[in-house]
Amino acid sequence: MSEAPSENTPLIEEIPYHFRRSNFFRVVHADGVWYNYGVRSGLHLMFFSESQPVPETVYAQFRDGVSMGDNIPKRVVQSGIVRELEVDVVLSLEEAYKLKEMLEQNIKLVEGLVQAHQNKHPKKS
Repeated sequence: MSEAPSENTPLIEEIPYHFRRSNFFRVVHADGVWYNYGVRSGLHLMFFSESQPVPETVYAQFRDGVSMGDNIPKRVVQSGIVRELEVDVVLSLEEAYKLKEMLEQNIKLVEGLVQAHQNKHPKKS
């Protein structure tokens, strides 16, 4: 069994990784994340956005065949909040740990940047 390479192990070769956006790539706003797991599939992170329900039906008034607009109070709207699942990201347990470590490091970095900005530009009262 071979040992894992150490920092002192000489670099044998360098391989470039090229990033390309797939045809389905998109930027997703997330108000939160719902998660689930599968024994074989790993951790599912389902990112969602929240909004007020959009009316299912609106009614417009007409007078002599001319629309008077659709801003009348008669509407059919669901009650509550709509959580629209935007994307389900499935990670193996190994990749989930890598994500956790990366998030912890970057959260600390961003907190430091925010604090430095606030110190440089204090709120005026």
